[in-house]
Amino acid sequence: MLPLVILGALAGCGADTAGGVGRVAGPPPKEPLATREVQLQRDIVPILATSCSGEYCHGAAMTTAAGAYSYLVNQPALECEDGRVLVAPGRPDQSYLVDKVLQGHLCAGQPMPRGIENQLSGREIAMLVDWIQEGAPR
Repeated sequence: MLPLVILGALAGCGADTAGGVGRVAGPPPKEPLATREVQLQRDIVPILATSCSGEYCHGAAMTTAAGAYSYLVNQPALECEDGRVLVAPGRPDQSYLVDKVLQGHLCAGQPMPRGIENQLSGREIAMLVDWIQEGAPR
């Protein structure tokens, strides 16, 4: 189940503010995502490969489950001096990846993914948050 703070933040996700260029989130899913376990390979890697693996982004590490897991889980958020990690299993509220995609509580840099046309949909963000909440399983 998503914490209320994150659910509130998701309300504005996926809106098309780029004059038809960006992705528009469809209607909310009829069932909460929590009715099925989010899987790294099936659900998360496609999001990361599409949105985070570009030439000027995080590269090939985001195109495989093993690479993404090694890059993200329990790894320090290098732009933060407060000890946060990119993905803290079971703690989306302590995961800098969530802050980056929700565009809040940034230590430095820009929200991710860069560019309004590349913003994640509310459903994609919810899957990332659910995966982290479930303990970021491999």
